[in-house]
Amino acid sequence: MIRLPDAPDRSAELEFGLRLLVDASRVVPATAPVTGATVLEVTSDQAPDLLGDKDPFEIAPGVVRISRYTLEQVATLGGAVAEQKSEQRDRFGRVPSAVNPLVVKGAERRPVLSELATAFRGAVIRAAGERPFRAVAPWPGGHRWAAVLSHDLDVVAGWPLFTALRVLELSRKGEFGRALRVVAAAGIAGLDPVTAGVNALLHFEEELAVRSSWYVLCGDPTLSSWRRGDLTYRPESRRARDILKRIRGGGHELGLHGSFETTEHPELLDSQRARLTALDGRVPSGIRQHFLRMRPMETQRAMARAGFRYDSTFGFADRNGFRLGLADVVPLPGPVDFDLLPFCWMDRALSKYQGVEAPTAWVEEGLELARACRRVDGVWCGIWHPNLVPALGFPGGLEAYRALVDGLRAMDDPWIAPAVEAVAWRRARRTVRVVHVDRDGGVTAQGSSAPGAMWLEDAHGVARERVEVVA
Repeated sequence: MIRLPDAPDRSAELEFGLRLLVDASRVVPATAPVTGATVLEVTSDQAPDLLGDKDPFEIAPGVVRISRYTLEQVATLGGAVAEQKSEQRDRFGRVPSAVNPLVVKGAERRPVLSELATAFRGAVIRAAGERPFRAVAPWPGGHRWAAVLSHDLDVVAGWPLFTALRVLELSRKGEFGRALRVVAAAGIAGLDPVTAGVNALLHFEEELAVRSSWYVLCGDPTLSSWRRGDLTYRPESRRARDILKRIRGGGHELGLHGSFETTEHPELLDSQRARLTALDGRVPSGIRQHFLRMRPMETQRAMARAGFRYDSTFGFADRNGFRLGLADVVPLPGPVDFDLLPFCWMDRALSKYQGVEAPTAWVEEGLELARACRRVDGVWCGIWHPNLVPALGFPGGLEAYRALVDGLRAMDDPWIAPAVEAVAWRRARRTVRVVHVDRDGGVTAQGSSAPGAMWLEDAHGVARERVEVVA
């Protein structure tokens, strides 16, 4: 456990960096009356760069010191400051990945802030010595890491056009054998390969007893939106309704896939959210922008105003990695009750943007990033598009998804849950505070309700006390 420094004049940037680091470390803050807690001090000393080999923490008995410079780096990266300031845009109106500080340094495949938080927890353990130490267990049920499977429902109607475009894409790459396989699959696919692909994913997830998150477009398609690859179906259509019914019937989450226009006209988020609510009968908590089109943090603040609780847009379109440097759920900077669940892997980042057409290679990269998440007790969030079926241009896609999920499950048994539940757990975990320490070192902690019991762990990762739930 840690006693946080009292500094009412601390800037909002430093406050965000401090809270983000402690939250990601799992070290439990102690309330003011508690004695025996290790103390955190913020200094004005110069500190090494986060990507360097030097430890940025100074340790003394019962004290851990951290530089303001380190906290500023945490806030800058975790708050996407460089991307907020950039005026650069790609052809889809997105801030290019080249603006990201981790991409600039070739370190986007490392969750550097999660690694820093892990090192901070180790520093607190060393500084505590014989003093009591407690961290909150990372995930429910004794799981050491988590995985969120998610799907963007981009295609429902007009599938022959998508197949034709995909055949053209493959031909331009010289993938003629793969293109011929697509044509052959389309010839025997029947009238609705989109629904067949969705059903195949749902059936597989049902077999493995895993639930996922699905993000649905909720606007009216036009010729212009079709040309841009934005809105391509009405969610009220019979086919879309049938798909949504099957998704919800499997216990999966439905969230909004915000259309392109919501970036320039965020007031449309309200109407699209209401539209999905009317279709589903439940108010959606989550959202992800279509094509990842957003104005970093500005769009997220608009999402919060529209009533959403979390966003899963932060991630790269043209590569896989940790855009905010975290394999974790991240609070939105500022006085807003809203969270970010960055994804670190997407199927089309490789096939569309990097020309890698072998689904086995997509899976290998997804599992490599999952191992990085596992090392920091984090959460892996990935995107698999349900239209990645042979008739729509992706031979071997369904088999690859099976291999991905099997690979994740075999990796030290993660907690696999929809995004809404992973976010709810992290929001609750963030509230845990040590309120009392007994003479014999026993600890009492309180926190808000979570989807599963929360436990405190000692320096060896052994569960010690159950967190008391308070209203």
